[in-house]
Amino acid sequence: KNLPTVKDTTTSSETVSSTTKYTVDEVNTNVIYVSYGSSSSSTAIRAKITLNLEDHTFTTSAWQHTVTFDYNYIEEGETESKKIEATGYHGVSLWFSSVKNEKDERIDEITREGYIFDGWYDNPECTGSEVRSSVSNTEDTTLYAKWVVPVTVTLHANNGTEDVVITDKPGSYCTGITKPTKEGFIFG
Repeated sequence: KNLPTVKDTTTSSETVSSTTKYTVDEVNTNVIYVSYGSSSSSTAIRAKITLNLEDHTFTTSAWQHTVTFDYNYIEEGETESKKIEATGYHGVSLWFSSVKNEKDERIDEITREGYIFDGWYDNPECTGSEVRSSVSNTEDTTLYAKWVVPVTVTLHANNGTEDVVITDKPGSYCTGITKPTKEGFIFG
């Protein structure tokens, strides 16, 4: 439906003309969520319009959601698990590679002493499917880090060379290992 020209002073100085096509995505009491622009979810602009029914005014703001990345463990001396919050626009994927913590680590490459990070999950038990690389931003969401105790494998070739030590997640495949050699013997 065509709406009158609106100047959104809370998020930008862009004027949206009355010929812009609006799609009403959701209606709640005193709040209307609309999309305008391209029908593609990656380029559509989503706004939240809050109506004040007493003085017949409205305010607009970006329709955003918060993704909370819960580290899912409590460090010694702390009382709760560390959390990082990221805000994104409704319907637009929030890519993990774009979120960083206070150490400037990407949120998909976080570290913890004595453990290996094994992905983000939508529950604190870290069961079910891993949420990989991005999350669709359609509501406030909490994701929980899964941590595993690493397994260390030591390969001793018994040929005078240094041992090869590999530390990784349980169930991981060892790659990049060269076949050992020893004069007069065949490895196999």
